[in-house]
Amino acid sequence: AGAGLRSQIKLIASGKVYNGFSLVRCLALGADLCNSARGMMFSLGCIQALKCNSNKCPTGITTQDPNLESALNVGVKSLRVANFHAATIQAACEIIAAAGCRKSADIGPQHLMRRESGIHVKSYGDMHNEY
Repeated sequence: AGAGLRSQIKLIASGKVYNGFSLVRCLALGADLCNSARGMMFSLGCIQALKCNSNKCPTGITTQDPNLESALNVGVKSLRVANFHAATIQAACEIIAAAGCRKSADIGPQHLMRRESGIHVKSYGDMHNEY
C-alpha cells in the first residue's frame, strides 16, 4: 500500500521512549529502531531544571561551566546509564517473549493490548484499524 517504499527505508521512532514497554510499543507499531533520550538523561541524573541552553545546568550534564560540570562524575554516571540501558533492553525482550514472539521484528500491533475502560480492552491493531 502507499508508495511502496517501506522496504527501502528505516523508520526511527523517538519521543517518550523511556522503558521496555514504550520501546516495544514503537516496534509493534512499525518502527525499525528507537531513540531514547529522556530515559538516558534521567539515568544520567537529569532533574529537568530546564536550564539546558543556559550553561547553568545544576547537575552538570549540559554545561561547560567548570564549577557546575564538576558535579558530573563520568565514571559513576556512565555505569548508571549502561545499567539502565541493559535493564530497558532486558524488559523489552521479556515483553516480546511474553507476547509469543522470538525476535523484535515479529512483534506487531495485534500483540499489545490497551485498557480503554474498567472492562474494555483492545489490541493496538484494533485501535489503529478504526482510522
